Amino acid sequence: MNICVFGGGGQQGKFGYDFCERARSQGHAVTVFSHRAQGDNIVVDYTDIKDVVSKFEAVLVKSPVDLVLYNSTASNYANNVEHFGANHEFVPAGWTQTLMVPVIVPHALAIMAQRHMPGTGAMVFMGSSLARSMDRTDFTALAGYAGGKALQTHLMIALAHNSSNKMTFSSIFPYLGQPSYPSVFDKIYNHLLHITPEWNGRIFEVYN
Repeated sequence: MNICVFGGGGQQGKFGYDFCERARSQGHAVTVFSHRAQGDNIVVDYTDIKDVVSKFEAVLVKSPVDLVLYNSTASNYANNVEHFGANHEFVPAGWTQTLMVPVIVPHALAIMAQRHMPGTGAMVFMGSSLARSMDRTDFTALAGYAGGKALQTHLMIALAHNSSNKMTFSSIFPYLGQPSYPSVFDKIYNHLLHITPEWNGRIFEVYN
């Protein structure tokens, strides 16, 4: 397979890095887009949509891409308890930045993907169960993170049902903590490498 991964940098033990390493070891071609310079990663500036999309398109036109894994996340506003109290100095631009990585950039990438990827291709978003956990009593201050993942999931559904080239758009809600990480990683890896159109508009949930 020819695979593009956004958020595949980092180190061993991190899902994006581990996914890329295993895929390469099994003979798949993997192109990594990351905000950090590491190995042969393509460095992108997530605050500059044109930079990210143009570099993605440059890869798409070279040879057909089968799978795009969007695994990028970022620090989000508002995500701290003090952001919600009366003494907080509200930062409107913080919310704009919060939307950039989980929603704005992948929307632009999905449009470009439809122009160059085959209808048999897939774009998969690494989401979070927090996106729909409305009755939680922990992690309650993570409005920016959970909200970004929720919007990303709605973006996935919209793309799945309204794309112009019949690509598969799907999401994954994982638990990547220990001690279940090895098992969860294997399940996600196998799912991604064998994803079918039946997963269009659906969420693959794996927690153990």
